[in-house]
Amino acid sequence: MSQIKTIYVYDNEFPIDSSSSNFISFQDYLEEYPKINENRLKVVNLCDTSQYLSIGYYCSLLAEARGHQVMPSVKLINDLSGEGVNRLLADYKNHKLINAEHAEESFVICLGKTREDRFNFIANKIFIEFNAPILEIKFNVIQKNTWINIKKKYLNQLDKEDLHFCQKVFDESVHKKWRHSQHKVNYRWDLAILINPNEESPPSNKPALKKFIKAANQHGMNATFISDQDINIISQFDALFIRETTFINHHTYLFSNQGQKRGLVVIDDPDSILKCCNKVYLTDLFNYKKVPTLKSKIISSIDTQSILDIESEFQYPMVLKTPESSFSKGVFKVNSKSELKAMLKRILKESALAICQEFLYTPYDWRIGILNNKPIYGCKYFMAKDHWQIYNNHTKKNISGLHETFPTYEIPTSVLEAAMKAASLIGNGLYGIDIKEYDGKAYVIEVNDNPNIDSGVEDQIAGIELYMQIMGEFSRRLELRGR
Repeated sequence: MSQIKTIYVYDNEFPIDSSSSNFISFQDYLEEYPKINENRLKVVNLCDTSQYLSIGYYCSLLAEARGHQVMPSVKLINDLSGEGVNRLLADYKNHKLINAEHAEESFVICLGKTREDRFNFIANKIFIEFNAPILEIKFNVIQKNTWINIKKKYLNQLDKEDLHFCQKVFDESVHKKWRHSQHKVNYRWDLAILINPNEESPPSNKPALKKFIKAANQHGMNATFISDQDINIISQFDALFIRETTFINHHTYLFSNQGQKRGLVVIDDPDSILKCCNKVYLTDLFNYKKVPTLKSKIISSIDTQSILDIESEFQYPMVLKTPESSFSKGVFKVNSKSELKAMLKRILKESALAICQEFLYTPYDWRIGILNNKPIYGCKYFMAKDHWQIYNNHTKKNISGLHETFPTYEIPTSVLEAAMKAASLIGNGLYGIDIKEYDGKAYVIEVNDNPNIDSGVEDQIAGIELYMQIMGEFSRRLELRGR
C-alpha cells in the first residue's frame, strides 16, 4: 500500500513537547499545503473548534476541500457543538463501567484510547461513532438509566495527567508504521478485505481469499486483509470488501458504515446489512412487494388469541425464526401447540418480534448469487443428512449437506426471476438469494448480504472468473468515484 502521511495541526499554542515535523501550526497548513505529488494525507485537527468559523473550523473545512482525510469532519464538529450529545449506556451493550449505581464518572478518549483499561471497550465504540482526536465522556445516572455525555475536548483544557497521556498517544501514533505493500507493482487502489481468521464458518475459505487477492491485483488493486482491530486505519483504503459474517450490532456493520462515510467503495454496504440481517424486515418487504415466498406472519405475543390465530393460518409442523440468524441457527421447526408456545416464549424473551412461516420440505435450496442486479452463480445446497435444514447444528458429523453448482443459464426461469426481483428490492450489492423450488414454483426464503464464495463450491463452474467479476465491480465503482 502506498504510504499515507499524518499531520497534526494545532492553533496558537501547542502545549505538547514534540520535535516531530508531523506537528504543524494552522498557519503552516494554510500556506504550505497541498503539496505537489502528496495526494495521500491525513489531518488530525487539534485546534479549538468550539466556535463557528474559527481557525479550528476552517482547518477541517480546508482539509475536506483539499481532499485530505480529516479528523474531526466538519459534520462532526457541528454534531458535537454546544453541550455535546447524549447516549444511553445500554446502547453500547456494556453495563460494567460504573462502580456504584448512582456514581458519576468521566474520562478522556485520545485517538480511541483511555488511561483506564476498564473504559477501553466503550471508548473504542464511541471513537468509531465520533471520530474526533480528543473527547470527554461523562456518565450520569437519571432514573436508574445511565447516560453518556460526549463532548469535544481540547489540549488547553486538559489537566496535567490527561495532557501527558495524550502526548504519549500522539507520539505512538506519529511513529506507528503504516501498512505497506510488499509488491513492486504500483497499484491504482488499495482494497481492504475484512476477515476473522478465527470464524468457525466464514463466508469465504482460505483458498477463495487467495483467489480474491489475485483477482484484485489483476484489476489494479492491492488487497490487504484487515481484522476487527483495524477500524482506525480504514481511511487508508479506497475500498472495503467484508468477508466476515455480518450482523447489525457488530463491528462488521461499524466498518461498513465508517467506510461508506469516508468515501470508500463498500461491499457489503451498511444499508444492505441493515435490510438483510433482519428477517422481520425481509418478511414485511416480501409480503408488501409481492415477492413469491412462503406464507409468513410476524408475531409479537404468545397470548391465547395469538396462538389461536397462528393455528388458524398455519398447519403443523411450522417454522419459527428469530429476526437475526444465519447458517440455520435461530430457525426452529415446531410440531405441536406446546412446542409452539415454548419456542415463541424463548424467542420473544430476546426479541420483541418473531416470524412464523409455513413448513415446506425440499431436498435442496437454491442459492443464486447476484452482483449489481446480475446473476453470477447458482448453487443447490442439499439438506444435511437426516435433517430438514442445510446445516444441522445439533451434530458434530455431517453438519452440512452436499452441493451442486450450475451455470446461470441452467437456473430455472422461475427461480432466476424470483431471485432478481428480491435482490432489486435490497440494492445493487453482492447478495445470495435463498429459494425453495417446489412443483415448478419458486419461493424466496431470504436475501443474504454476505453470501458464501468458497473455493470448490460457488466457483465450481466459473473458476477464477467469479472472483474477477466481483473485483471488476469494485474497479468499475472506483472508476466512477473518480479518485
